Amino acid sequence: YNGASSASSCDLDGDGDLDILASANIAGDVAWWANDANLVSGNIGFSNKYSVSDSYDGAVFVGSIDLDRDGDYDILGNGRLADDVTWWESDSTPSDGGWTIHAIDSNFDGSYAAAFADLDIDGDIDVVAAAYNADEIAWYENNGSETFTKRSVATDFNGANSVFIIDLDGDGDLDIAATAGIDDDLTWWANDSTPSDGGWTMSTIDGDLNGANSVFCVDVDKDGDIDILATADVGDDVAWWENNGSESFTKRKIEDSFNGAASISAVDLDADGDMDVLACASNSNKLTWWASDGTPADGGWTEYTIDENVTDASILHPVDLDRDGDTDILAAEKSGDEVLWMENDGTPLDGGWIKHRIDTGFDGASSLFPIDLDRDGDIDLLGAAGEGDDITWWENGGASAAGDSVATEAGATANINVDFTTLTAPSHQMSLGQSAESNVGDTTTEEAEQEIDVRCFIATAAFGTPQSYEVMRLRRFRDRYLAATPAGRGIIKAYYTVSPPVADIISKNWVLKNLVRFILKSILCIIN
Repeated sequence: YNGASSASSCDLDGDGDLDILASANIAGDVAWWANDANLVSGNIGFSNKYSVSDSYDGAVFVGSIDLDRDGDYDILGNGRLADDVTWWESDSTPSDGGWTIHAIDSNFDGSYAAAFADLDIDGDIDVVAAAYNADEIAWYENNGSETFTKRSVATDFNGANSVFIIDLDGDGDLDIAATAGIDDDLTWWANDSTPSDGGWTMSTIDGDLNGANSVFCVDVDKDGDIDILATADVGDDVAWWENNGSESFTKRKIEDSFNGAASISAVDLDADGDMDVLACASNSNKLTWWASDGTPADGGWTEYTIDENVTDASILHPVDLDRDGDTDILAAEKSGDEVLWMENDGTPLDGGWIKHRIDTGFDGASSLFPIDLDRDGDIDLLGAAGEGDDITWWENGGASAAGDSVATEAGATANINVDFTTLTAPSHQMSLGQSAESNVGDTTTEEAEQEIDVRCFIATAAFGTPQSYEVMRLRRFRDRYLAATPAGRGIIKAYYTVSPPVADIISKNWVLKNLVRFILKSILCIIN
């Protein structure tokens, strides 16, 4: 996947697990990989790759959202060499190539990054993009029927290369933060709620960020306002800027010798309640995270290396891909052509990472994005490869047993041994186990209790053939059709079955499958 330029994860095919979305600017690819998880062992893999486009010149970003509000996920992308911003409309059959291409802007010189949100608060999704050669930040107003009107935010932002949309000033509308690699700028634009009329006020956060190339916004110090994180590949900087409560910012260094700092994000990786930071470095081939001790303004960071052999590391995306309660990382190599899943085994402070290769030939990977592309309940992966000119998606083929799904083992007889991790905390783990031969069509029922908060989780029957089966997902306690149990107790009921051949027809038919799910949910609602 030559020249990886972006990567992320989401349940693209709606089957209950996380798939992977990526772009590669050397290959010109946009693609996604389906997660073909083993429901019993908990092992997951990504053997099914789907191309969205293999001729998207210089693909550097892909993302997915239901842009036309028809119930399925569409794809948004940038082509750096194609100089355009594009979206691909899904017809609800992404595995069969059901995509229609639409140009949003075909003359956006050096189109480099994009994001999407409802900027004008009119109920539809707008697009924000950065153009490296045109030195421009622009947004595209969705006119309600997926036609777009271009509105310039800045036209002299030299080397614009990343954008982030968030309400930085807490006034209820969405602002824009961006970096410029030639100007060495980190800047934000305040939205005065009239973005269509040019209602933007520019403020420079840092004008000396040498080679600024990535921005991410989150409340780093947990004080209630939004702070800003950024990287700079020339200055080798990883830093955050503390929001002092009135949108004035103080720079706080995390690392100033991270050779080729390329991408940044933040998430609570060690589950201690504060925000950790992760970044990748293209020159040193590193994927690294910094654990916060709760005092980030005082330099309370400890560095941990996840992997030192991610060739030209340029993309990362934190996500719980295997749904085991901790955060994994998706990464991609720009020149090494690999799309990677770094599995967190629950001990990140002790180096507990397992490396999985999803794809080793995604030429020029430039973007990965997760989304349920085929609406089958799990997260697929969409990607773009600029040098291979590809847009590809990978279908997620199943869900992990460790997490919020249960199923029988495949086969004419089933030796059932299911591990279920509750949704309350990683330490709340229990096993539901039975060792017995079960014939096709037989159903066994098992109940177990665990002292947790007031919650009730129920899994209904898995249905399908021994070779092909579907699983009804467990639902969180807040869903209206699940009744809470007495305080301090939780009851988990797991129903396992291997169904007769008629269920195979249901499992392969999207309409019938969702009709059965609707009926089963209605029955649960009545029971509870």
